[in-house]
Amino acid sequence: MVRHRIIRHLVNILVSDVIDETERQIAEKHIQTVDDVRHQPAKLARYSPALAAKNKALKAFLYENFYPPSARDAHVVQGTLHPRAHVQRLL
Repeated sequence: MVRHRIIRHLVNILVSDVIDETERQIAEKHIQTVDDVRHQPAKLARYSPALAAKNKALKAFLYENFYPPSARDAHVVQGTLHPRAHVQRLL
């Protein structure tokens, strides 16, 4: 149950931040039409800079601590304890 709440809380933080940052970008760039969106040089829907940095750090930590070196590049876990088992041990 604790794991479910932690995951739900993290997802809520991530989604809320994307929504808030997207709204901020739309207001800042005075977006009024779909064509305005299409002509933007960068994505409007994204994490805020602060959360993007935290998300990057979290991913680096997870890859360093929960995936074996061979899987870090291939994005597969083979012959080791699955990351979910690591998380369950911590909780």
